[in-house]
Amino acid sequence: MTGLSVEGLHKSYPGTPVLRGIGLQVKSGTLTAILGASGSGKTTLLRVITGFEAADRGSVSVNGTVVDDGRHRVRPEQRHIGLVPQDGALFPHLTVRANVAFPLARRDRHGRRPDEMLELVGLGDLASRYPHQLSGGQQQRVALARALASQPSLILLDEPFSSLDAGLRATVRTDVLAVLRATGTTTVLVTHDQDEALSAADHVAVLRDGRIIQADTPRQLYRCPADPQLASFVGTANLLEGTWDGKRVTTALGRHGIHAGLQVPKPGHVTVLIRPEQICLTPPGSDTVPARVTATHYYGHDALVAVRPDAPGSRPGNGKAVKGAPGNGGLDGAVLDGAVLDRGALGGGLDGGALGGAVLGCGNGGPGGVQGGGEELRVRVSRSDPPEPGEFVSLTVRGSVAAWAAADGN
Repeated sequence: MTGLSVEGLHKSYPGTPVLRGIGLQVKSGTLTAILGASGSGKTTLLRVITGFEAADRGSVSVNGTVVDDGRHRVRPEQRHIGLVPQDGALFPHLTVRANVAFPLARRDRHGRRPDEMLELVGLGDLASRYPHQLSGGQQQRVALARALASQPSLILLDEPFSSLDAGLRATVRTDVLAVLRATGTTTVLVTHDQDEALSAADHVAVLRDGRIIQADTPRQLYRCPADPQLASFVGTANLLEGTWDGKRVTTALGRHGIHAGLQVPKPGHVTVLIRPEQICLTPPGSDTVPARVTATHYYGHDALVAVRPDAPGSRPGNGKAVKGAPGNGGLDGAVLDGAVLDRGALGGGLDGGALGGAVLGCGNGGPGGVQGGGEELRVRVSRSDPPEPGEFVSLTVRGSVAAWAAADGN
């Protein structure tokens, strides 16, 4: 059964179209994340679903009941939707228990339901406190208990963890999602945090300029994004030029298969996605692509390494030797592979594991050749002693890749 159905939804403000034909299906009992950058239309979509804004065209249905068809709409309080806002929005003059009881009918406010909800979120012993006496994480749990108290058909989470510090955010998110899954409540999480969307949701719908670009499982979205821009948005992306011959794609890093299930482009020039964890760093060798490490950012559990393929001086013997071996400076014979998926945020620098997308051309040698002094690539490695800037390595790619027809259409 479908818990939430949005079909052909349009919404504009004076002179500004915001939602442009949104279509979204959320199965009952699942959690779907709506992921998008600021200004993509996330908040407007949430407000139309809750009933705070009216749709211009299209329809919104909750558990099979149409609540807005562009002409008639059900009032927000009659839609059986629970909302957890970003700041919790607790009433400061009410106790924790009174906040949770607020959405209930008067006759039910003194019953067991508020206490049961507080026990569910682990705050049963804080019922008599006031919001200002709680931590940020506790306030968000109270907001969730209040949203669940009236047994809604649908819960909407409006970036509920963004105001918490990083350590607390992960803990509270885990606790909240465990409660939602235990109750089997259909949930929509609105967020701009890619890591949050990929790690928490059953399905992710990416919103861009008022349109859903792709709705898929987190794994499929990460492996096979709809276009290069989306590839960079949902994680660190190495975007390479290549040539597709109908069987395999050739890039500066070799020949690769294309992910199964991906829409195959026509033979010709393509843009290829290789994730940082797909690239292995090995000791320099004659049958691999030589490169030089230009930067290393260590995060404890892994490291993000920037390498420049075939840069001047990157051949063994022409500069600093790789640590761990005499002469040509091997890497102790070990392969530095990226065992940890990068689900970093959209950005332009190495800090935080973010990158908008590095592009490596094929150079004058044609497809498969390495462009001299080409753009840097990002490689995620899981060793505790990653290579240092100036060291020489070789690059190999494991697994299949995603590819799209090049923008020039050639």
